[in-house]
Amino acid sequence: MSTRTCTVIAAIVSAVLLAACGGSGGGDGGLSTAVLDQQNLLDGSIGGQSIGRFSNIDGSPDPTGASFDFQNCQSFTVGVPGLLREIRVPLFNFAGGMSNATQPVTLEVFRALPSGLPDLNQSLGSVSIPNSAIATSFAPGDPSLWAAADVTSLQITVQIGDQLAFVVRTVDSASYLYNPESTMTYAGGVGGRRNAAVTSTFGLNSGDYGFQTFVSP
Repeated sequence: MSTRTCTVIAAIVSAVLLAACGGSGGGDGGLSTAVLDQQNLLDGSIGGQSIGRFSNIDGSPDPTGASFDFQNCQSFTVGVPGLLREIRVPLFNFAGGMSNATQPVTLEVFRALPSGLPDLNQSLGSVSIPNSAIATSFAPGDPSLWAAADVTSLQITVQIGDQLAFVVRTVDSASYLYNPESTMTYAGGVGGRRNAAVTSTFGLNSGDYGFQTFVSP
């Protein structure tokens, strides 16, 4: 067999293997091609706030969410066109005197209203962040320890200037910390919060939440 024939066969095999792995992104679903787009690094003053089904008066659990179901949201403005791949959020699994949370966190992506809050009539899909992916050591300034939500499967194509929002929620009654920042805030969006047990709408927060978004151009 000639050298030229061997080279052609090798190229064909390589192409077949590449296609089987999902294209040039490899076996990671394309995350290796993603670039950092937007972020709020929590490098200012942060406050304490949690998501979950618990009383904000005494911290007692509310497993059914009949009275308490706290959820947070954050919007952002796209700066890199392409496919939205990942959203990272600095969740922290800490529940004070109660046992640590064990349930997953749902991250849902929406189109944003002119106010920056999520348009709840325009959901782009949701993914689950497993409990095991959420830090148990408080490190708000280190994004490498933040929980990563792979949103590739939602197939959200974005353009420069698009404004999206994500909501984080959990049915856990032990709660996860997701702290807002009151200084050094993010200029391209707003943070919001609601008790879904008593209202369907989000109210504006006094600060923004930490996050990073990654896009494959």
